[in-house]
Amino acid sequence: MITRINSILIFVNDLTKSISFYQETLNLSLIHKNPNMAQFIISDVFLIIHQATVNINKNGNIHFNLEVQQLNEFVEGLKLKGVIIKKEIHNPGFGYLVATILDNEENEIDLLEKIK
Repeated sequence: MITRINSILIFVNDLTKSISFYQETLNLSLIHKNPNMAQFIISDVFLIIHQATVNINKNGNIHFNLEVQQLNEFVEGLKLKGVIIKKEIHNPGFGYLVATILDNEENEIDLLEKIK
């Protein structure tokens, strides 16, 4: 039985730019780094950014969800930083408000806020 996500791995073309995006733009805490990868932690889930060994296709490397507080304010802050908002905040009907952004390599990331 699966009880939680342990880690999410993303293969990227440019590790340095990806570290900057996740660390500086999304304000995630970098906990480990070596020449081939960087590891962040969100709550108890590891987010691992790994340098790809060959060029990879955009818009298909990975898709994952991040739960956030104050989704509207968070999305507005990302817009000010130049982040592409693929889908504005909406209610898809499963108990969360959702917005979809693109990271620096056009990977989709859903931002979720639980509806109270």
